[in-house]
Amino acid sequence: MKKSTNTDASTAIDTGSYRGIRHHLAGEPADVLAFETIGAIPEPGPEEVRVRVACVPIHPGDLHMIRGSAKGGNAPTIPPEGRVPGFEGAGTIEALGDRVDPTLGLKVGDRVAFFPAQGCWSEQVTLAAEAVVKLPETMSFSLAAQMLINTITAQVVLRAAGAAFPAAQEPRLFILTAAGSAVARLITTLAHERGMQPLRLVRSRRGAEALQKKLGGSPIFATDDPEWKAQLAKEINGQVVHVAIDAVAGSLLKEIASFVANGGAIINYASLSTELSDVQWIAPHELTLRGVSIGVWGRLPAKIRANDQATALRLAKLHREQFDIAGIYAPHEIADAVRAVEKPGKEGTVMLVFDRSQSSDLRSLNL
Repeated sequence: MKKSTNTDASTAIDTGSYRGIRHHLAGEPADVLAFETIGAIPEPGPEEVRVRVACVPIHPGDLHMIRGSAKGGNAPTIPPEGRVPGFEGAGTIEALGDRVDPTLGLKVGDRVAFFPAQGCWSEQVTLAAEAVVKLPETMSFSLAAQMLINTITAQVVLRAAGAAFPAAQEPRLFILTAAGSAVARLITTLAHERGMQPLRLVRSRRGAEALQKKLGGSPIFATDDPEWKAQLAKEINGQVVHVAIDAVAGSLLKEIASFVANGGAIINYASLSTELSDVQWIAPHELTLRGVSIGVWGRLPAKIRANDQATALRLAKLHREQFDIAGIYAPHEIADAVRAVEKPGKEGTVMLVFDRSQSSDLRSLNL
């Protein structure tokens, strides 16, 4: 894991203003992002909290949005003063609005993870109080900062997959692509808990071996093996596969579609491939190709969202190995950080540390 060695790291704020990473144009993240002063420290709204940010993860989806790529959905609006990316992170509550629900049990000084937050690649962020999760004292910020988006995405995807199974069919067997990714590993963990068996696809034999060591328990197939489809068919052994969960798209969509029963569904939640997808096979096989996004989560009932937050906290406690870190960077190293996110063979999440004084796991970093 790469750790920054530059000593010019950000520190706790005491100047009345705060800094963040911002872009004024859409483009390559390494070229358009800069660490700069944002303005005066904001006050939270009536039902909001203000968090002093300790660290945040950089997700591939963040980079798609900075580029204005279709992979990130609708291109975000960039206001005249520039846009601060980021939706997830961890830190310490510094202020509460005067109408924050007291049943949330929040107070100044609480250590929290948060999602969704607008513009959290910064030293300070304000967000809805219900979007924060209080942390156990024993949980590190570097773990907590990355536990929400990926776990919630896994939950959203599995709910969509469950809805695609026929009513009389117990949802057990399904195909899972990009199985070594952080989200797919969490999908696998939750599926195993529910008695389901994902048939996992990865790009390489090396990736298959690494995934088996990290998370065994169900079959893994490397698509660089010329025999992978024969191996997958042998494993299926005449069983009916109603659903495939995909994060690759491109030409792989057609390959996995051949294993899905007529009338089945492919649930797609990402597009790691740079190839265009051929969808001519959908109609002849009466398949449903459904895209799902974490964007739907904010519109779900509060009880479901609270349960998903609790699941994220539980998995972070029980499966720390699922939340590994690929590199840690200071904000002024943002160009190096975003390049590291898309480095081939990367394992784990790239983190930005805004304030290492907040926690021992961050203070030990030589930023």
